[in-house]
Amino acid sequence: MGSKQVKITIEPEIAEAFKTACTNKGVSMTKELTRLMSDHARIATRDQFKNKGLIENRGGRRKELNKLIARIEAIRDAEDEYKNRIPENLQSGSAYESAVQTVEAIDQAIDWLNEAFS
Repeated sequence: MGSKQVKITIEPEIAEAFKTACTNKGVSMTKELTRLMSDHARIATRDQFKNKGLIENRGGRRKELNKLIARIEAIRDAEDEYKNRIPENLQSGSAYESAVQTVEAIDQAIDWLNEAFS
């Protein structure tokens, strides 16, 4: 089977934050994106009659969004832990600054997702 390529258009800062967080967590970006897309596809296609109301009502969509936010928060937390483990004498370096920016960008993405249902 050939390799799969997924192209997603997103803010460059968020894309870089996602890439950095996945790298630091030790997960493949492709695998994580595929899992996220698969989760959302499953919502739309699984048991059409049994779960039809899940995505048709605001509460169901909010519930699914909360699940997604929890997964993104796990990536953010891993990046934050990495940042916190950087020794104080290296906190002026690029790795630390990148980690700070990654955490901030992921927090901003979470805020945007939360605002979707405000």
